Amino acid sequence: MNKLIFDEVLYSHKRCLKMGLTQPIGNPLIFLEEQELRLKISENNELINVFRKNVNSIFKQLKER
Repeated sequence: MNKLIFDEVLYSHKRCLKMGLTQPIGNPLIFLEEQELRLKISENNELINVFRKNVNSIFKQLKER
């Protein structure tokens, strides 16, 4: 795995631990109505696409190991 990617994933994990996210959450903490959810997805579509692209890239690199 690329060291830069490894460092970013590790940094992200440490941020989660610092915020107290040490275990999977059983239920969402915030619920949105369908219309609100659609609006949020639309507003954040560019960020969602960047996230998906990066996660897919990391997954592909891990799979190739």
